[in-house]
Amino acid sequence: MNSDKYKYLDEYAKVSAKLQSGDIIFRKKDDDVLDKSFSVDNLGYSQVGIVVTSGENAVVFYLKSDENHSFLQAQKVEDFVKSSKKIAVYKYFTDVDKNLILSILEFYKNNHDKLYNTEFINEVFFKLHGENLYTDLQNIDNKEIITVDSIVKNIKLKKRYEIDF
Repeated sequence: MNSDKYKYLDEYAKVSAKLQSGDIIFRKKDDDVLDKSFSVDNLGYSQVGIVVTSGENAVVFYLKSDENHSFLQAQKVEDFVKSSKKIAVYKYFTDVDKNLILSILEFYKNNHDKLYNTEFINEVFFKLHGENLYTDLQNIDNKEIITVDSIVKNIKLKKRYEIDF
């Protein structure tokens, strides 16, 4: 991402979008390792995370995978979107207490080995709101998968913005 786009994104995120704890952020980035939940729809995203803010700082929490396992990753939003081709930010219809999010994320720091990323995001939101974030499941290789499409179709989510680079 060139510096003009990075500066634009930084200003847009801080001034126009005002990221809030509980926002869901999607990105499309060529070097992300895709799990099945990202490869079955045409939205083109390769990663999804949940935002936690503190003052003007925003951190994105998501599961990152390699060949052997997945682990909970925390990145400043600027680093999460760096080199992305596209991002989108969605807001759930109710506000979320950031301390509650952090306590849920603390649990998943060591308890996520059987989850893929969209499932992780759904579980966090289920613990926050008592309902699933997805609208339907896709059967892939005899396993029920939560796709990105099934999350963004949730009528309780509002797209706050989307940026193509």
